[in-house]
Amino acid sequence: MLGCAMTCIAFPVHDQTGNVIAAHYRLKDGSWRYFPQGVTVLPLVIGDLVAGEPVHGFESTWDGLDYLDKSGEQEGVIISRGAGNAKLLAEMVPSNCPLSVWTQNDQAGQEWERTIGAVFKGTVKRCKIPVTHKDLNEWTQAGASVDELLAAIKNVESHSRAGEVLGGCAERVCRHSERACRS
Repeated sequence: MLGCAMTCIAFPVHDQTGNVIAAHYRLKDGSWRYFPQGVTVLPLVIGDLVAGEPVHGFESTWDGLDYLDKSGEQEGVIISRGAGNAKLLAEMVPSNCPLSVWTQNDQAGQEWERTIGAVFKGTVKRCKIPVTHKDLNEWTQAGASVDELLAAIKNVESHSRAGEVLGGCAERVCRHSERACRS
């Protein structure tokens, strides 16, 4: 899943049938590029998005990888590769999957969440990252524990398709990690 392109960290870009068609790589200045240029951008899917099973959505690759590392999950994760790709994420997740988004605490993150809420046909839930941290990556670098991520998962907020907060939900939202999913 992790590679090197142009001497930089790179992740694969798959087409709809699973073939690697490009690399998404990060330059030393922190910006991201695709090789070859002009490739159709698609979210990074880790594991399978199984109909009816929970899915966790992330704007940032680093946030998604931190979630995988802390939770022990190996499936049901989708990363949009930037706030501008929220619609692509929402369109790839089966509508009968409960979708939990880990929204970044900035304006772009709020728009990302609104777009997903407006496009996704199923239930969207938000796992809240403490406002003292920009995103999940920053929170885990500051020492967020598995128990803190578990609390964020258990205290998700449900949203309507238009993105309006409807209230809390205690539904189980992940499958494989007993550490991160005690129902």
